[in-house]
Amino acid sequence: RSRRLALSPDGRRLLSCGTDGTVRLVPLDGGTSTALDGFGGFPWDALFFPDSSAFVAAGFAREPIVASRDGRVLTRLHGHVDAEVQALVISADGTRIATGGIDLTVRTWQRDGSPIDVLRGLEAGPHVLAFSPDGTLLLAACRDGSVRIWDRHGRLTATLRHDDAIDGVGLAPVLDACWSRDGMLIATGSAD
Repeated sequence: RSRRLALSPDGRRLLSCGTDGTVRLVPLDGGTSTALDGFGGFPWDALFFPDSSAFVAAGFAREPIVASRDGRVLTRLHGHVDAEVQALVISADGTRIATGGIDLTVRTWQRDGSPIDVLRGLEAGPHVLAFSPDGTLLLAACRDGSVRIWDRHGRLTATLRHDDAIDGVGLAPVLDACWSRDGMLIATGSAD
């Protein structure tokens, strides 16, 4: 059983984040699927880079990894406290990765795993991260009903809130968010 699936942009491979704790790489030409060595821990998300040459996988109990299209681990993204990462995104140009963890930080990385920035200011963990189409802004949709937006230099530029309570108890978590194609609008969906 899979918790999350990702299809490579070239349509040749599928990644499966399994409920059994494995990340599987499945060739779509009829070849044999393989479990990714070195992940260990419960996989939460996995995404291919736009050129299909590599992917990133993240989850509980391990640092996110960058792996080649054949599943060989290229690097680990060290930095999140307790290593639990629940949100992951790759920029449209494939040059940057962002990860969001239960340590209430969003971290940005170069494709090779070099750290760029640590974005702070979250009051609850993120469900979703999204780069704007031109890559100049990054949003985090969070469990506390907020959406935070940072610029490319790590400056917090806006905080938006879903202020409706669910049955009078607490704020509604923002469960999803996306940018419009031109980067001028953000759509969010929450439990309210």
